[in-house]
This record gives sequence, structure tokens and C-alpha cells, in this order.
Amino acid sequence: MDMAWSSVGPSGNAVVNLDNKLRATAKALQRWSDRWIGNIKLQIAIALEVIMSSVDSSFMDDSSSDEEFDFHEEEEIAMLVAMHKRKKLKHGGSAYGRAFIRRERIDAHKRLVRNYFASSPVFPENYFRRRFRMSKDLFFRICNEVKQHNLVFEQRRNCAGLPGHSIEQKVTAALRIMAYGVPADYIDDNLAMAESTSIFYVKQFAITMVEVFGPQYLRAANAQHTQRLLEMNKARGFPGMLGSVDCMHWKWKNCPKAWHGQFKGCGKDATIILEAVADYETWIWHAYFGTPGSCNDINVLDRSPLFANLANGEAPPVTFEANGRTYNYG
Repeated sequence: MDMAWSSVGPSGNAVVNLDNKLRATAKALQRWSDRWIGNIKLQIAIALEVIMSSVDSSFMDDSSSDEEFDFHEEEEIAMLVAMHKRKKLKHGGSAYGRAFIRRERIDAHKRLVRNYFASSPVFPENYFRRRFRMSKDLFFRICNEVKQHNLVFEQRRNCAGLPGHSIEQKVTAALRIMAYGVPADYIDDNLAMAESTSIFYVKQFAITMVEVFGPQYLRAANAQHTQRLLEMNKARGFPGMLGSVDCMHWKWKNCPKAWHGQFKGCGKDATIILEAVADYETWIWHAYFGTPGSCNDINVLDRSPLFANLANGEAPPVTFEANGRTYNYG
């Protein structure tokens, strides 16, 4: 343990240094346990096989007398063995009898880099923007931010010394699943990532994005931002305009039958309305989701919290002029 603890060199971040030392110590303890103790699950399985063989041999031995063979004891042993066979192992880690799939993660990483991130990629820039819904600069910015904030996105080696998935593979898997709504195992053949691993990185990516970019992008417009929107729209010929309000209907496939009348609008399917406000730079500074689909574009504003702060006098103080009249709100 002392050798494993001191084998990790110092780093600039004390928390990262402590995490690396604990990981090195845990791996050293695991290697010591495998060498001197062995696999506990395998030993239990061997012991059960020995017990079952003893039980079978005892039942097959006709010469055994009542003193040599206790039927009740053998029945209890057989019951314990049956209960152990019916017991399901917890998911996670290597399990006895579980199939191993060699997914070739390195080849998948090289193929992803060759297709999109090389100096002369297979697919041009417009293909990347259409499939990733963003530019390459924004993609690399997201990769750098999430890797610095969450250590699970770093490329590390497993217990066998093999390199794991790269940061590009992890972020690409999360973006594909979230943007296209595909199943978690749909990207296995392309990115060499199992279903459970994909789901794990999608959850970690969503949490990390909220923690990193939430204070800047997931907030309401403040006074400075509101004044900038007013000046920007005034220069474009729309004085007093903050943004464009738009509503769209999202289909609710699993809507309960009892709620169909409330959430069904002009179509036959139940929908939920998404309300958003954005400027011409596609900065979405307001979003509200959950209004029943039976509402139209007029009465949907009655349920929206968009003007609630304005009506309660809690909006940021701004001054603008429209139609020759000066307005002061705050």
C-alpha cells in the first residue's frame, strides 16, 4: 500500500492528486487479493459443485445405512444449493459465465477521428454540422469543459491495462442518443460502446452540462442582457422587442387515456406544448414545457410564466421607447 500510495506523482490540483492516489491503492489491493485470496465467487461455485457431487454420490450409494446417511441433512443441503442457483447476481463488473465481447475501442476511435476530426476528414464540415447539430469548435469546447469538470470523461486504462473510450467517443455517444433519440445499443457497432456504458455517459453528460453551462445559459435574462436585446432589436427596426415567442407541439405517445381529451388538439394525437423565446443569435432565454396540447397560441400565454414576473413587478428594470412613448418596467 505504501508503494502504491507513493507511486503517484504530485499534481497541481490536490483533489485530483488524492483521487489518483486512492485509485492506485485500490488497484494494488485488488491485485494482492487476486494473488493471495483468489476469486471468491469461483471458490463458492467450486464448493457448491463439490457439495452437489457428494449429494449425488450419496443418493446413488445403495449400501449406505441409516446411520451413514441422514436424509434430512442432505435435503437441507440440496435446498440451500437450489436457493443459491436461483439467486441473481447484481449487475456490474465481471460475472462468472458472462460473455466477453472484444469491441475494439481503439479502432472505433481511429475511425471516428478519420471521419470527422482529421486534417482531411472523410466527411466535410457541413456533414459534421448536420449530424452533430453544432460546429467543430463548439464540440471541442464542450469536450474540454466536461473533461475538466468530470473525471469520468478522461480516457483511462482498465484493470487489464487496455485503454478505454476516448473523450470524443463518450461525448459523441451522448450527443447522438440525446439529439436523435436512438436506443442506447444503436451506437454499439459504430462507437464500440455497450448499452450500459452509453446510458452511464448520457447521464453523466447531462449532469455535467448543467453544472458547467447552467449558470450562464440556463437562466432568465438579467437587466444587462435585456438592455442588449432591446438595443439589438431596435437597430433592426423593432423597438421595444425582446424576442420572438414560438410554440410547438410535441407528440406524447404514452399519454394516459383519461388525459387524451385535455392534451389532444387539432390532430388525433395527444401533444404537449413547448414555448420558447429566442433572439436572432438563437440564444434561448426562456423555455416552458408542459402546457396541454388543447390550448391554442392565444390562451397558452395565460398558463405561461413568461409574463408572471412582469405582472408581479419582479422583472429587471429596463427603459425603452415604442410608438413615441417611453416605458419603464422593473
